[in-house]
Amino acid sequence: MAHSHGAVLIVDAIQSAGVIPIDVKRDDVDFLATACYKWLLGPSGAAYLYVRKELIEKLKPPMLGGQA
Repeated sequence: MAHSHGAVLIVDAIQSAGVIPIDVKRDDVDFLATACYKWLLGPSGAAYLYVRKELIEKLKPPMLGGQA
């Protein structure tokens, strides 16, 4: 539904990662982010960000170099 209106689908998976299966391809997710400390039992501060391959080249960092 989001894509049919020109929007991207961003998923906050903090409550579901490690609890239920996540299928970004099936659900046509553009971005998915989660911390690893909760249900993935990772260390505090660890996280991951999924970005759909077709969108990576469209992203432009706001800063480059040592400040990024």
